[in-house]
Formats: sequence, structure tokens, C-alpha cells
Amino acid sequence: FRASMKAQGAEAVMRRSAVMLVLMIGLHSLLEYPLWYAYFLLPAAFAFGLALGRPDADEAAAPGLHLKWPLHMAGWLLVAGSLFAVWDYLRVVAIYVPPADATPLTQRIAEGQRSVFFSTQADYAAATSLPPGPAALEATKRTAHNLIDVRLLIAWAKSLHATGDDDRARYVVQRLREFRSTQGSEWLAECEAFKPDEPKPFQCEPPSRDYDWR
Repeated sequence: FRASMKAQGAEAVMRRSAVMLVLMIGLHSLLEYPLWYAYFLLPAAFAFGLALGRPDADEAAAPGLHLKWPLHMAGWLLVAGSLFAVWDYLRVVAIYVPPADATPLTQRIAEGQRSVFFSTQADYAAATSLPPGPAALEATKRTAHNLIDVRLLIAWAKSLHATGDDDRARYVVQRLREFRSTQGSEWLAECEAFKPDEPKPFQCEPPSRDYDWR
């Protein structure tokens, strides 16, 4: 911002536009998650670099020799980190788009759960594809910090039921009803289909108490 205020003429217009672009996407990112997407992230990063660049006329502001090597090293570390992130991402992609010689799904999920940056995506796969039970429930609790959808809520309720926690399972079912989705409605239709002499499915009863979001 200080550099844009000191600039003159066409350079001032360019620098102030870059600053405003970064601020605009930065404000948006406080409300949603645009920086998850490359078409927001890359222009924002470009504008950020443009705003930080030294003015052409300010030769005296060029970094001295003692700063060049750390800056070069930082740049190479960023490149290496980007390559590592791509490799790390592909470990999770293999869960959803398996290659021709793919290992069994459980092995791919376990490998994805060791991901540094994207393990919650592997946890989602574990929560929604493993049989309802303790392992699926633990994966659900981790991935729920990142994503909540109808499929996950159904799996979450089933895992709670499988571990004997029917009351919390029914609370999750209440949250599921708020989505008003076709998939959720099809599962809840079991409440209308069972016979009077059969035990009522767990999802058909309300919880006995209120729970907070925790």
C-alpha cells in the first residue's frame, strides 16, 4: 500500500489496482473460501507480487547481496513445497479416481489419511464407505470440521447407532432433515414403510434431549 501511494503516473494506477484486487479477494475470503480455487488464488498471488515489487525508478531499493540468497532459497522452497503438495494431493485423488492397477479401497483410504494437507478428504471417504462403526465414526468427526453434507450426515448417524449412541444419532438425523434433500428423504422414508409389529428404525424417533453443535 505504501509503495502504491508513493508511485506516480501509470505505475500508480497499476499498483493501486493490484492492492485493491488483493483487498477485494481478501475480504471475500473472510466470508467464503475463494482462495481454494485457482482462478481466485493465482490472480490474487500475481497481484500481491505486483504490489510488492520495487518501483522501476527505485534502484536503491534493490535487495543487497546479503538478501538475494535468502530470497532465492525462499523461492525454491516454495517451488519444492508446491511440487510436494501436488504429490500429496494425488495420494487422495487415487481414492476417488483409482488408476488401473489400484490397490484395494481400504489401503487407498489409509494412504490418503496420511496426507499432510488433504487428509480430511480421505477421512470423508472412510466415513462414507467403511461399514458403520468406531473407525467410520472417528473419520466422520475429523472430516466434519471441513465438510458437512447429506451423505456424511447419514453415515454419521449410522455410525453413532452402530456404536450404541442412538440419542446423538437422532440429533444428527434432525440436522439431516434441515437439508430437505432427495437422498435424505429416501432414507427417512423407512419411517413410513415399516410394519407396526416391527421395531421402529432408530432414525424415526426424536432425541431425548438437545445437544449443542459440539
